Amino acid sequence: MRQIQLRCLDRNVSALGFGCASLGSRISPTAGQRAAFRALDLGVTWFDVAPSYGDGQAEELLGKWLSGERRKIVICTKVGIEPPQIARVQRLVRPFIRPLVKLIPQIRQRVSRLRPTGRHIPIEPEEIEGLVARSLRRLRTDYIDVLALHEPNLSVDASDRVFKAIAQVVKKGMVRSVSLAGVPESIWAAVAAGHSVDFFQFRDTPFEGAAPLVRKTICKEGAVFVTHGVYGSGTLERLHGLRQASIDLFGELARRLNIPERRLEVEILGRFAFANNPEGVVVFSMFQEGHLKFNAKVASMVPDPQLADEVRRIVNCSGNSHA
Repeated sequence: MRQIQLRCLDRNVSALGFGCASLGSRISPTAGQRAAFRALDLGVTWFDVAPSYGDGQAEELLGKWLSGERRKIVICTKVGIEPPQIARVQRLVRPFIRPLVKLIPQIRQRVSRLRPTGRHIPIEPEEIEGLVARSLRRLRTDYIDVLALHEPNLSVDASDRVFKAIAQVVKKGMVRSVSLAGVPESIWAAVAAGHSVDFFQFRDTPFEGAAPLVRKTICKEGAVFVTHGVYGSGTLERLHGLRQASIDLFGELARRLNIPERRLEVEILGRFAFANNPEGVVVFSMFQEGHLKFNAKVASMVPDPQLADEVRRIVNCSGNSHA
């Protein structure tokens, strides 16, 4: 597994991150535990979690399984979104719904819409230490490697009081480094306010071009990008539609990269994710054996930033011609 350097933590970490958003909700504890340990075996050492993930169960499950592997891994958790309130009956029927969704994938979106989502909370400086302490208990650890502000609004990004409170939990040893997980506008606001942030987490796909824009803004030496979402929100479907409109452009890229036609969109997006963030961490939700192996293989390749530029160029050309 290819490693990247984290200067703020004085250690290396895998370029591939294990995303825990579905751990305990869409993914059963048994399947999640199997995937987490398989990821460890493949060299994954970044585990990305939050109090709201897995309908509020992901932190606790991760802590239960990986407490014995604590020194090997980097844990990133967050503050800003509280777990949803799940009725007891919903928790009881969930084990029966998971196999049904696997059997009938068409109902996945309908089931997802029915599931309660996490609740954004005002990030009050005086509550940060308590929120961190609760995450520490659930994770069964005495420190958090990376604490992220989870989708904060612009007023939080510019708040000296919030960042002073975070600096206090860092000073106490509860947290070792600070991240901001949100849209590029949030990142720019925090940077403009002069706050000390070590990691910047955001969604990045060929259609948005977020990484190049954020990279122009961040001047801090040693800052690390943590990107995600390259397969989410219909990106695969959008790329497939553009491919139908521009067969020659995509075909040329596939031949050069030696990618089979049937896996063109998946391979291009996977390679793009690492090429567009060559010195950072790319997080995937990967609970199936095939997904784990593929992501580990792509993460181990030497990233080619020119490939990211080429994919963006093809997407822009195809989008313009399709329009």
